[in-house]
Formats: sequence, C-alpha cells, structure tokens
Amino acid sequence: MVLVVEGKMWDRATDKDSGLTHARVRELFRYNPFTGSLIRRVSITGKAMKGTIAGSFHKSSGYLVLGIDRRKTLFHVHRLIWFYMTGRWPISQVDHIDRNQLNNKWTNLREANNGQSKLNTRLNRNNTSGVRGVHFHSSEDIWMATISIDGKRKFLGRFETFEEAAAVRMKAEKEIYGEFSTL
Repeated sequence: MVLVVEGKMWDRATDKDSGLTHARVRELFRYNPFTGSLIRRVSITGKAMKGTIAGSFHKSSGYLVLGIDRRKTLFHVHRLIWFYMTGRWPISQVDHIDRNQLNNKWTNLREANNGQSKLNTRLNRNNTSGVRGVHFHSSEDIWMATISIDGKRKFLGRFETFEEAAAVRMKAEKEIYGEFSTL
C-alpha cells in the first residue's frame, strides 16, 4: 500500500524492518518528554531545519508522520519516540492514553497490543446509553450489560435500572482491562 503525504509517495513498510538504527535516530533528533516534541538536531532541507519540530500531520491517519534519510518507510512520530526512549521498536502498538493522537508526551504513551489499543477508543456512534457494553432491551423492558474478552462477548446480566447495569459493566471493565480500562 502506498501513502501520499505532501505530494510524495511513501511505502507502508514497517518501521521495524526499515534498517533505521537507534544511534541514527539519536543523531538526527532530540526528544522533550515533557512537551512531546521530537526536535531536529541537524538541518536536512529548507523546511527541515535544525531546532524545528519534526513531523507533519497526516490527515487520513490523524498522526504526525516523518520521512527519514530518503527511506521508503514513512514513520509515525510516536513510534519513533518509543524507539528513541527505549532503544527498541514497539512489539505491536503505541497507545495514546488520553486518545489525543498528537499528544506525544512520554507520560501519555504506552505499549499495547492491538486489542488493548482498540479498548482505548471513543464510544461507537450507535451507542445510546453512553456506557460501553450497556444497552436497553426494549422487548423485555430491561437493561443488559456485556463485556468483550479476547474477542468474545461475555454476558454480565440483566438489570432493572441503567445504574445497576452500568455499575456492573464498569466493575468488570476495571477488573478485566486494568490500566487499559476507559474509566
């Protein structure tokens, strides 16, 4: 798959396979963990000058992206930051805890697998209760609560009130999802 950013075409090869070394990233950039900015140490072009913040907003993904050393790989800045700080590429995903894809402060980034990262998303637009996993079953005039565990839906019960269903769902979410709970 090919992406087009600022008129240039980029291959969607993985960053792990790019051949980019930790030493090269540290040579090209410095990172401020308190602001989340990746700052250029060297000038590359007229736009990519020493001291400027690296990365361009990629409209379709919502993330900051960056090309390095004319590689065909387009790097997500938050993944580069993970590599910069830890010396290794993330195993799967780097999740933004506050869901703001532009907030690359170190305290806002955490490694996650695909399932954990998907937990940290907004409510589905079809959700009418305002609580994930809680819905009203109108034919029975009752509230129901469910939770997904490893891709399988688990039924948590039927409840007379929304408050009861929401409380059971929230308790289960904290127990099952831990730090990836959206509560």
